[in-house]
Amino acid sequence: MMRTLDHLLLTAGSLSLSRRRLQQIDFIVASNANHPFCTANACVFFADGSYLEPLAIQDQVLCDEAVSAGNVFFLFDQQYRMHNGDDGFSALVVSKQAALRFAGGCLKDFLPSSASHRKGNLS
Repeated sequence: MMRTLDHLLLTAGSLSLSRRRLQQIDFIVASNANHPFCTANACVFFADGSYLEPLAIQDQVLCDEAVSAGNVFFLFDQQYRMHNGDDGFSALVVSKQAALRFAGGCLKDFLPSSASHRKGNLS
């Protein structure tokens, strides 16, 4: 059976605060992972491979540069934070296979196959 849910993206103003909140409800939180771009996370992984991803901005200047360069992921993230604050549930991410199945294949040219979400580099 194909796993449909990949992960839930949770915006976080502070990974340490997000970690404390998740630990208070008995989740085991992975160590912070700094991305090679402007963010970091502290994930909670589940047995089926899905996970919660609290995501914090580590370098606002790099984030702004990514938005200016057309990175749609960071554009969405920044718009979400501007309208809803730094802490919240910002996205439900399904697997690429599930998205293609649900959309009848019409999204295949728009779904990134890697962490690259730049305009024009979505294959």
